[in-house]
Amino acid sequence: MTPRVRIGNISGLIDSQSGKKVNLLASVEFLIANLVAWPVAYFAMRRWLDNFAYRIELDFGAFILAAALALIIALLTVSTQAIKRRWRIRWRRCDTSEAKKIT
Repeated sequence: MTPRVRIGNISGLIDSQSGKKVNLLASVEFLIANLVAWPVAYFAMRRWLDNFAYRIELDFGAFILAAALALIIALLTVSTQAIKRRWRIRWRRCDTSEAKKIT
């Protein structure tokens, strides 16, 4: 994480720019994890499938489709959490300002 994102998280501020950075960081980490996991999964599945009487060929299209769906789910999760946090912070600001007006 960049220092700006860390400072924004500590102070409770997540604007659209920070949300984009968080999404970018999540997608980069996701892609690195996939680059490590794909060869391991391919060779493990190949070895497992060799024990069966009927053989099938593994297609990398299945790996790409699974990664694309998982990336969409991950980005939706990160985005919704950032939006929820932003609205929670705004709601807290409204509550505190109203409490200060009363007292």
